[in-house]
Amino acid sequence: MSVTQFYDDFASDYTAIFADWERSVGHQGKVLGALLQKLGYASSTTTVRDVTCGVGTQAFGLAMQGYRVIASDLSPQAIAQAEQLKARFDLQTPPTFSVMDLLQPPTSVQISDVVLSGDNSIAHFLSEDDLATALHTMKQHMNDKSLLAITLRDYDAFVKEAPAYSAPRRSNDSGNRRVTFQLWDWDEAMQIYDMEQFIMTEGADGWQTRSLHTRLRAWQRMEIDAVMTEVGLENITWHMPEDSSFYQPIVTATQ
Repeated sequence: MSVTQFYDDFASDYTAIFADWERSVGHQGKVLGALLQKLGYASSTTTVRDVTCGVGTQAFGLAMQGYRVIASDLSPQAIAQAEQLKARFDLQTPPTFSVMDLLQPPTSVQISDVVLSGDNSIAHFLSEDDLATALHTMKQHMNDKSLLAITLRDYDAFVKEAPAYSAPRRSNDSGNRRVTFQLWDWDEAMQIYDMEQFIMTEGADGWQTRSLHTRLRAWQRMEIDAVMTEVGLENITWHMPEDSSFYQPIVTATQ
């Protein structure tokens, strides 16, 4: 299953991975906004280019904080779902959404103050070359005053534990009870893992279960630093959850 197909198929159920998606949107927006403010990017003057927006979790959250958000994702169905989810939020300036694949040359370039990739999206790039290509695409939306911010799972700790599955999560977001969990199968080098996402939905006839499959790379911080340096990024800084209050490590950089 391609990454695009995975997220196309997952789009309608993506909010189920949160116990309360709208609450998480608000919380993530506040935490990310606080970090951006601390780094000198005030909401009143800052445009954010969210290049892996999915169904809009961080895009909506930052828009709630007053940031102007231009959002894109490689999944057409995720973008369609984000457009539907707009109605849940009373936003003076809602995000704009479009389809864009970071591994392809952008059809249009919009220079932004902050370029964001959230929610572990870069783990789908399995090689240094693909990550470098994606970073080059992100850089095209930056100038010498722009900030790049990427959030991802703490894989330095993750590979030491080598978990085989995630704990089940329950959500009532759609009005029906849904339960999601993941299975992880690692390669021998503990670098690449196959992930199977299970979605269980309660209906009138009982529980229905479906699963989706994708592959990810457990990028270590040293590896990301090396690729960022290779493509010409500078001032590479890691903001860990204990300092940022975000649920994943955040790496920032400038040109």
